[in-house]
Amino acid sequence: GLLLTVFMLFRAVNSLTGSVMTVYRIRRDGVLHYFGVLMFCLLLLVAVFVFLLVLILSGNLLSGLGRYLYIPKLFLQIWDMLRLFLVPLCLLLMLWAFYHMVGRGQHRLRESLPGAVFSLVLWISMTMAFSYYVANMGGYSLLYGSLSTIMVLMLW
Repeated sequence: GLLLTVFMLFRAVNSLTGSVMTVYRIRRDGVLHYFGVLMFCLLLLVAVFVFLLVLILSGNLLSGLGRYLYIPKLFLQIWDMLRLFLVPLCLLLMLWAFYHMVGRGQHRLRESLPGAVFSLVLWISMTMAFSYYVANMGGYSLLYGSLSTIMVLMLW
């Protein structure tokens, strides 16, 4: 399962980087290009695992775990505030790495940052707008029943 996940992610990222490189007229460097795409895919998988771990470790789970382990209340309060900043920061780093990787080092990291920040702000605002739409205006569950979850995930 993991091998197939890496393979499919590799194909998607390779296609995306190839398209962007074609637009910017950057040549692919053969094995070096594929190795960079593979490393980015592995980094992306680790980042998704960390995102899910951070989102799952909410205050309720940590406080429930606090019954068996000693977890200070201050840590729980700091964790709730920190996880709101940790996920966007990790996403920003991933977008920044993608923009730098696609540019094949022709741009300095500082020059790749505005595009990554713009993409992050746009991604978060579109996610919030879509979340508002699904919560308030979309009658998916009334119309489609249990298939609505799949439809919403496909739209997002």
